[in-house]
Amino acid sequence: MTARAISPPFAISGVSTTPIRPSQAKASTPLADINVESLKDYAYFTFITADDGKDIDFNKPTEYWLHDEGGRLILFFTLPTKTPVKATGRIRLEIYDPTFFVAFRMIDDKDGPIVLDGAPAACTYKTFRPPDMDPAAAAALAAIPADQRNLPPQLQLLADDQTNGADITCP
Repeated sequence: MTARAISPPFAISGVSTTPIRPSQAKASTPLADINVESLKDYAYFTFITADDGKDIDFNKPTEYWLHDEGGRLILFFTLPTKTPVKATGRIRLEIYDPTFFVAFRMIDDKDGPIVLDGAPAACTYKTFRPPDMDPAAAAALAAIPADQRNLPPQLQLLADDQTNGADITCP
């Protein structure tokens, strides 16, 4: 996750340029704590819809850490569901901010962009990512003041297309 308003030098002061995985971290940083706490008000910008159309709720993140990647401060976190999700039918995972204040990009690492922990072996997923944004549109979105939470209609149309996620299917 990359926050549009959290890139000034004071926000990343003291953040290592080497990623710290939860297994290596002894404690979270105060800045990571603040970010995770504030994300709670926005449902962590993460949404799961079950096959029956019902939304699935999350607990608070269990592990999280910050990483400075080329001047962009990235918050990584694990977000468990409140109850186990029954792995039948199709489940849709979406990660986005409808105001585009925060830009998201799913990463690909050795385990892939998502991990189906404890899911039946027959379960599959197909990820989807937003299309690349036109540089002029990206500049227009970046110019919006941090205290403005509602986008102008023409920019809202661009932001609506910026969803990351996965369709998970289990027999």
